[in-house]
Amino acid sequence: MNRQMRPYGKPGGLFPTDFMKGLLGPAGWGNWLDHPWLPALSSIRTDIKETAAEYILEAEMPGYEKQDIEVEWQDGQLTIRAQRQQTVDENERDYVRRERSYGEVSRSFWVDNIQPEKINAEYRDGILKIVLPKASPTREPGKKIDIN
Repeated sequence: MNRQMRPYGKPGGLFPTDFMKGLLGPAGWGNWLDHPWLPALSSIRTDIKETAAEYILEAEMPGYEKQDIEVEWQDGQLTIRAQRQQTVDENERDYVRRERSYGEVSRSFWVDNIQPEKINAEYRDGILKIVLPKASPTREPGKKIDIN
């Protein structure tokens, strides 16, 4: 038996694209699964770097406006949230097309040994950069333990 293998979907994708394209394509819905905003609605890709003095987190967030992004630190957890609303209107000859997409993403990280009051965030060119300065570790003085 010879079977043809088909990919389930794009890496990191949400849907089995071949199935959905076959289902929606003939109905005239077009190729909406290939829109560039779809993967961005499903995840926040990040790079995390550690230096001796700080943690540096860079999150890819293209297409978001600064005012749509929220960063919060609470009880040792850093959370990034973003919300996007997009409307596309097309008017040509005998038809009108209006598409709307709404989406919210969030990602949380457990962060220990930092100075929360000194966390700094900057958003530029689709990259959210968060710098988390490390706290000085407090060390207890050593103690000899007697064995009974």
